[in-house]
Amino acid sequence: HGCLIMGIKALGNPGDDFRNKFVRAVAFDSTGLDATSPAPVPTPPGPISATGGTKSTSGLYTIHTFTSSGAFSVASGNDVVEYLVIAGGGGGGGYGGGVFGGGGGAGGYRSNVPGQSSGGGASAEPATAPVEPGTYPIVIGGGGSGASSPNNGGAGGGDSEFNLGAESGDGLTPIVSTGGGGGSRGSSQIGNPENGGSGGGGEHPGGAGGTAVAGQGYAGGTTATGPGDPTLNFGGGGGSGGAGGNASGNTGGNGGAGTASNITGGATTRAGGGGGGSYNQTIGTGSASGGSGGSYNPSNTPTNASANTGSGGGGGTGNGGSGLVIVRYLT
Repeated sequence: HGCLIMGIKALGNPGDDFRNKFVRAVAFDSTGLDATSPAPVPTPPGPISATGGTKSTSGLYTIHTFTSSGAFSVASGNDVVEYLVIAGGGGGGGYGGGVFGGGGGAGGYRSNVPGQSSGGGASAEPATAPVEPGTYPIVIGGGGSGASSPNNGGAGGGDSEFNLGAESGDGLTPIVSTGGGGGSRGSSQIGNPENGGSGGGGEHPGGAGGTAVAGQGYAGGTTATGPGDPTLNFGGGGGSGGAGGNASGNTGGNGGAGTASNITGGATTRAGGGGGGSYNQTIGTGSASGGSGGSYNPSNTPTNASANTGSGGGGGTGNGGSGLVIVRYLT
């Protein structure tokens, strides 16, 4: 093998590397890889065993439903998971003693369940959410409070999060849905809370609704343009599945549509907008368990959104619904 040895030495390799390549060359192995340092072999997917939230099953899937903050803890196995992450809905804005105003916007809505939708008309996110043994924090956003005084808009909802990148080590970022925008009061309101996952109903007179986060929700509705009573009618909050309704001279805007998901088995619609309030005309109704707006005359108290729906509160003092995170995987 003298010619072969001289050929390899001509490459100028150090001794150890040379001997390894020589041995492999003699054995007709052309890889030139060090036998003591083989290339890593990816671990094949394996069944997941995990705890956290309320655990249930449906068909081929194991499901973890989180209605409060906690952790998705994987004891063993590695595979991809599907998720639904909904932020807290915004609270309704206050006017006329706080009894009516813009409807609260729905919390941001993100899903990677194949064939279903995220908010704002977006398709499901890529079904590439890998987990391995470790702990993945879950944050549930609270619903925003309705107007605390006649001069305030409603508070925005809190963000919800599935911290998918906590243990993977591959640079994945957390899945964060943005809290819904609070409903508006009027042009002199304190703060500007209308923007969010979905936007809250707009300011009076004639204000456009708050903007939404792309891929999470829709904008809030526009408020009526009349100069004052009795045309004080406010726009509805945006929903994850549709824009908030615009107010007119005789009615408040309805809340924007929510989005349906069957991640737990049966289809459930969540993250709808809150209805806009009215001075003495027809109030706007909430969508997907969102709150309905209030009115001054006749007196009609705005309603709260249901908990863990991410829907917006009714225009006035209606509180937004808290968020929700659902994770599922093949059993």
